[in-house]
Amino acid sequence: MTPKMRPEWYELLKGVHYLGYHTERTMSYAYDKARDFTLATTNESEIKEIRDLIRRGGMKGVIWVIEGRGSEDGSTAYYLREVFHPDHIRKAVRGDTPGARKKFEYILEGKGQTFGKGIRLDHHVWFPDFLEANGNFGFGLDNLRDDTAKASFLDMARPFFILK
Repeated sequence: MTPKMRPEWYELLKGVHYLGYHTERTMSYAYDKARDFTLATTNESEIKEIRDLIRRGGMKGVIWVIEGRGSEDGSTAYYLREVFHPDHIRKAVRGDTPGARKKFEYILEGKGQTFGKGIRLDHHVWFPDFLEANGNFGFGLDNLRDDTAKASFLDMARPFFILK
């Protein structure tokens, strides 16, 4: 029997998908100190696309947020932390990204679903190619073009959207 899904699941399926990234090395604060369902960015073209989606209504933007956690041996473990629909974009102000090593222009805010301490990604066969294709997540907010990664993200997120 197929489980009943929350309405938010269906919005996820029909959205325009983006990738966001957080690492303590760049942001100077741990992901757990960030507010849920927010993302700081300077990517003007992606902001324009998301702003247009918000204005038009209907199809929503979907941002998948990945956290990179450094370990003592210098390696990085990658976790899917949340997915959200941005419904508000504002100029970043002092205090939005305390201690960040770079200045961010915009803050996207919205509603979504967290995945607790995260769903580990880097053990998946497709992940090394995905990481490389996305510039080791150095592009900031970017379109999620990889259909394999998108399908995997949806598979991993699905249990969080089952009606209880």
